[in-house]
Amino acid sequence: MAARSDLIQRLALALVALLLLAWLAVDYRDSRLIRRAESVAVGPFPSRPHLPAYFRSVGRAVHDARDARALNPDSSEPVQVQAALDVKRGRPGSAIALLKRLVRDEPRDIRAWAMLAQIAEGPDPALSRRAIRRVAELDPEYARRVR
Repeated sequence: MAARSDLIQRLALALVALLLLAWLAVDYRDSRLIRRAESVAVGPFPSRPHLPAYFRSVGRAVHDARDARALNPDSSEPVQVQAALDVKRGRPGSAIALLKRLVRDEPRDIRAWAMLAQIAEGPDPALSRRAIRRVAELDPEYARRVR
């Protein structure tokens, strides 16, 4: 009986270890996807001869951000990266829509509010002003630094 109990404990421990390894692998992949997409989102706009390669890299980065969102739907970082990529792709309306959903779901996400304020500045100045006010409410010091 003791041998059987010992075997069950070992199997349970092995199962927990496997689940932990699987979780770490998913987290590692999510992190790699985000970093790769983020590097494109914040990188400089290239000169004319490099545009085709640049747009291919932006397309891959968009897929990476979407994959990262699928792996970790509770994280706001992939949404923010995807919004930055949408701006790079000339789609500020799509970026604004993503960020509006994000701040609705995560009303205390100051980075998302700050991004929304910046991106909406041209297309929707009233929304930009509301977002700036929200940033100031959440963190007055941060609001002073980004002005």
